[in-house]
Amino acid sequence: MTESNRKKLLIRALKKRSEVYNLIGKTKLALQDIQRGIATSKELKYDKLIADCILQLCMIYESVSKYGEVLNCGKQALTIYNKLKEEEGIAYSLNHIGNGHYWLGNYSRAIEYYKKSFEIFEKIGSLAGQTIALSNIGMVYDYLGDASHAIEFYQKSLRIDESIGDLNGQARVLNNIGSLYFKPGSYQLALKYYKKSFQMVKHIGDRRTQAVGLNNIGNVYFKLGDASHAIEYYKKSLEIKEEIGEHSGQASSLMNIGSVYYCLGDYRSAINYYKRSLAIFEEIENRRTLAICLYNIGDLYSRIGDYNRALEYFKRSLKVREKIGDRKGLVSSFYEIAQVFITLKQTANAIKYLNKAEKIAEKLGDKYYLKKIKKLWERLKES
Repeated sequence: MTESNRKKLLIRALKKRSEVYNLIGKTKLALQDIQRGIATSKELKYDKLIADCILQLCMIYESVSKYGEVLNCGKQALTIYNKLKEEEGIAYSLNHIGNGHYWLGNYSRAIEYYKKSFEIFEKIGSLAGQTIALSNIGMVYDYLGDASHAIEFYQKSLRIDESIGDLNGQARVLNNIGSLYFKPGSYQLALKYYKKSFQMVKHIGDRRTQAVGLNNIGNVYFKLGDASHAIEYYKKSLEIKEEIGEHSGQASSLMNIGSVYYCLGDYRSAINYYKRSLAIFEEIENRRTLAICLYNIGDLYSRIGDYNRALEYFKRSLKVREKIGDRKGLVSSFYEIAQVFITLKQTANAIKYLNKAEKIAEKLGDKYYLKKIKKLWERLKES
């Protein structure tokens, strides 16, 4: 065997081992292996292996919430695959670029890249690629509140996963469907899908997805008013995320634990967990969840009557939501700021923010907030 062929085998082995390390949450080892693989590929000037390793690097960066790096790596891989006219690589690169845009809050760009990715996967007959793209498109529609489109894409994805026996893919989609049922309050249905998904990922040994599943089960118990079970599942999730170095997930679990304590009236514990969460969110690039955390802290200060601090955090949350174009989030931020101004007897400011909330809620057809806004107008007139 030639030295060149030995190095090619080494690169493929490093890439495969990196995939396993990433799956079980050993991110530092995964990075070491893939960076060595990239360096060796560059020594050989073997473009295909360079691009393959860069795509694996994308997946590692997604795992540790470095979404700007996901975009950069996806674009690097895309450039190489375009040069090679390697369609499967082009499709996976487009998918990773879509992931980067999604987590950075660029939802229209995310859908654009996911759809381009799907078209190529469909053209080359890659069922595994098609189901990933379909699930991701569903995920964006889900977040944007378009449930009918979300379930359409999730079900298409699930059918393909079942046909090819992809347990990991099935678990991912079942979890997403659980989240879809969770939002309108169908908690028992959500719990059914979450638990089914969790059992699959537990069987596979995917620690990262197990943590997500435990967190989601905790969410259901929280909504059902079962605080002890909610905290139990959130803390189990947090333990795994700390073990595997999944920073965004740690912050989300800390925030969720804080929310349980908030509802129990233990505001000291709540603010402690919220601020631990915030410290992590400020270090990473998940702006959507950073905005939620800032909003939650504002809500807590409003609840205890510290209105100046409440306004500070609500406005910081608002600024982030304006940057990422989170219109649903903007409605709640404008509404809460208006509510604080009413309490402070600052009528002109209250009217200004309530008008903004109402305008966006009407465009979105958000019946829940339109009803709340109507009641707030009545309160404003009475004050």
